[in-house]
Amino acid sequence: MIGVSQKQLSRIENGEVSVTIEILRKVAIELAIELDLILSFNSKYIFNNNSVSQTGGEFKAFNLTAIDDVVNLYERLLKEKDEIIQILKEKLSK
Repeated sequence: MIGVSQKQLSRIENGEVSVTIEILRKVAIELAIELDLILSFNSKYIFNNNSVSQTGGEFKAFNLTAIDDVVNLYERLLKEKDEIIQILKEKLSK
């Protein structure tokens, strides 16, 4: 879909060759995301999966959501919870 052979894609993935901005642009189009999201991506901020032993491991996930967005979400959820409680109280009083 992006006009790159499987062999060339594997070479890019393995760091044998550099990816061009044109290929990244085509990937962004196919994934329906903004190109700057690809350009600013850093896997160390997303997943860091370190295997400690054969029987266990440690998994760390990082969320880069802005704190204001998280606060807004919780405020909306709390408001919705209060609205549901009010509706249930009204139904019980009838």
